[in-house]
Amino acid sequence: MLINAAEGVESRVAILTDGVLDGLHIEFLGRAKLKGNIYRGTVVQTEPSLQAAFVEYGEDRHGFLSLSEVNFDLFPEKKGRRRIEEILHRNSPVLVQVIRDARSQKGAALSTFISLAGRYLVYMPCCAGGGISRKIEGEERSKLKAFFDSLEKEEGELPGLIIRTAGVGRSTEELKRDYAYLKGLWSRIEQVRDQSDKPGLVYQELDLVLRTVRDYLTPDIDEILVDDERVAEQIRDFLRRTAPEAVERVKLHHEKRPIFSRYQTEEQIATIYKRQVPLPSGGSIVIDPTEALVAIDVNSGKANQSGNPEKTSLQSNLEAAVEIARQLRLRDLGGLVVCDFIDMSEAKNRHKVEEALKEAMKDDKARFDVGKISPKFGLLELSRQRVKQSLLEGSHETCPTCEGVGRVQSAASAATGFLRSLQAAAANPEVATVHLTVTPAVANYILNEHRPALIELERRRAIEIHVDADPLLLSHQSRIEITKVEKGSDEPVQEVATALDVVP
Repeated sequence: MLINAAEGVESRVAILTDGVLDGLHIEFLGRAKLKGNIYRGTVVQTEPSLQAAFVEYGEDRHGFLSLSEVNFDLFPEKKGRRRIEEILHRNSPVLVQVIRDARSQKGAALSTFISLAGRYLVYMPCCAGGGISRKIEGEERSKLKAFFDSLEKEEGELPGLIIRTAGVGRSTEELKRDYAYLKGLWSRIEQVRDQSDKPGLVYQELDLVLRTVRDYLTPDIDEILVDDERVAEQIRDFLRRTAPEAVERVKLHHEKRPIFSRYQTEEQIATIYKRQVPLPSGGSIVIDPTEALVAIDVNSGKANQSGNPEKTSLQSNLEAAVEIARQLRLRDLGGLVVCDFIDMSEAKNRHKVEEALKEAMKDDKARFDVGKISPKFGLLELSRQRVKQSLLEGSHETCPTCEGVGRVQSAASAATGFLRSLQAAAANPEVATVHLTVTPAVANYILNEHRPALIELERRRAIEIHVDADPLLLSHQSRIEITKVEKGSDEPVQEVATALDVVP
């Protein structure tokens, strides 16, 4: 695990497996995420049609609390009532946790099912009963059930706990220590909550570095290399309280060469922002996130086509399945994902690709559901939990030129559209002169390709047309200045300017 925090601008955590980037987490300082934070909130409005409530919780925008995220056990006096307007009312106080950050025009999603994550356990103080991660199976699952039995005897009842996959192989003492830490944390949260009656922050989730150490530090992580001494000490202090045996794995990076460059990580990070990702056999996958879904296309490219086409397609698809799972993690892509695999005629081969994708995603921290490849179209649908803002959304802005489309209008198309604008302006009998200002490329195209049309328009309408260039304009923008002459007068008396007309 590599931790880059020396610049003081952003924190970056990279997880490498045999030198290959397998996980990347980035957080800009001053733009910390709200997910995981706990707030004392006040209900502003209930919306029966949505079965949800809007909650003021101390941030700029109201949060969204769906009925499905309302813990009915917190409202025993409302027992048997199952509509949002029957449980919550305007000005009702409520303790909420952010489960999804605000994005685009949507406010943060909130929940009253409070959960506190530790190294091995997730503590849900407002719930009762224990659970074990579905990823833990077999003998390990039986061993962990024994931990619940012993805890229930000590506590009198089983507290709300879930054992994380990191809890596999941990002793009862380690699990109990983690529980004691989380229980003490909840006690402090209750104290802060009771000290104020106004909406505001009660508990702030750990920062990116400590959060990643908590969630991803497993026995497989040989060392944690940090390039900042202060951050390294923060990690050691956190581990002393939660996992003392791991403190010695924290090492300080002393070399002058930046830590990510030293371990060839920058080059691998650069590929995450590219649309096309190469595959080992010469094929590639193309990733296109959209508002509705993430589309991924698998191409055979230069893959060996000399043999059996079915075998070649299977090989490319198997490689793509592994890379798709990796890219979804690295890019933090969530929601609906549609994968267009290369067509395969044999059902057994489609099944192999489906299983390969599931296997590659099994260690993903986000919840996911993988469908089947359709025999007719070769499409596979999967959903992945939107844990946080995608890497691209967090580091890039929508292009002001193409407005996110990915393409700009050609000079030929823009020129034709502006020619129609000139014809419309010249149709007014009072017009004497028209000045059209466009980009240099569009101006050159109009003057070279449409010059005969301009001359004919000037002759037919008895006007003057001037075409000028402005490099500050975008290809679809123009300025049209029209000089008019009143009837019965030969002198221009009025000038009308229209700025930044969009091409029709």
